[in-house]
Amino acid sequence: MGKLLSICIPTYNRAEYLNKCLKSILDQLSADKVSLVEIKIIDNNSSDDTRGVVYNYIQKGFDIDYIRNEANIGLDGNITKAFNEANGKYVQVLGDDDYWLKDRLSSLLKILQGEEIGVLFLNPYSFNIDQQNQHDIVNSYKVSYFKDPNEFLHTLNIMTTFTSSNVINKMLVLKQKDFQINRFLGSDVNLLNWIYTAALRSDRNAITHDFFIASKADNNSGYKLFKVFGENFNFVLNYFRGLGLNDKVVRNINFVLTTQFFPKYLKKLADKDWVYDDDKQEVSLFLKSYRKGDYLNRLFMLNTFNGQISANNEIKKRIVLYSQKFWLKTNKLLSIINNKIIIKVIK
Repeated sequence: MGKLLSICIPTYNRAEYLNKCLKSILDQLSADKVSLVEIKIIDNNSSDDTRGVVYNYIQKGFDIDYIRNEANIGLDGNITKAFNEANGKYVQVLGDDDYWLKDRLSSLLKILQGEEIGVLFLNPYSFNIDQQNQHDIVNSYKVSYFKDPNEFLHTLNIMTTFTSSNVINKMLVLKQKDFQINRFLGSDVNLLNWIYTAALRSDRNAITHDFFIASKADNNSGYKLFKVFGENFNFVLNYFRGLGLNDKVVRNINFVLTTQFFPKYLKKLADKDWVYDDDKQEVSLFLKSYRKGDYLNRLFMLNTFNGQISANNEIKKRIVLYSQKFWLKTNKLLSIINNKIIIKVIK
């Protein structure tokens, strides 16, 4: 593995987004960084001008490895292929509609040239129109390091599923006994395979305080959201319980899914612009089985789905009634749900 960092971009029929994404990287790729950074595009057999966008940059002299699949292998398959094709010690699988903020690449390389890290999480924010100017950008250069991988994963919570922010030590992943890159292929969360593997194998994981990545808000589709984040996510979590993942982490991930994530999308399900593959009947069946018997889930989520209570105000009351043992602590970084980044639930 010659390069320090591989930035791999899986893409499909989003040439306009890809153009902006690539520009956000290449504008920062000065001559002194070329020897450290590898850029790969994995095109999932696009029918638009994706090839032309990439070759336009190649003709300008940028060293980009363009890989075009002979057939569409699905989103999960293409993300997995992106990670598999990377030759760098560290790998970022970057969404084609996510963008690097100005001057952040140098900061990342300095961090990666220091002590070895399992997973480095790059603080993102979501945007609707202008990825560079929606937030005040500061340069504090602060990074929080975690010796306990479970504390790190507990802090990230559901944000481990945000591919673009996770920079993974691929060498650590490949050292894992019996590691299979396709272990959860088809779940649409196979990326958790290498994120959790790297994090749990390291006693040095980290989160940046500064914003590094700008993410286009609500710009995903083509899978069953409730099945992926409810059933499939938990299937992966249960596997990693056998490899050192703490039960507390799993409980609190589901707590955030129940109280924050799913209610947000339940409110959108009836909209004509619903972009996911779930239909209302499937979601209703899912909610009746997800965390079956759990008081908070049945009281809050099912009532929300049936339109009997409003999510934003009632949720705080229900959480307090549910248990005095839990509360939400918001700590500079919050989740994508509120256009921030980390939700930390403390027991």
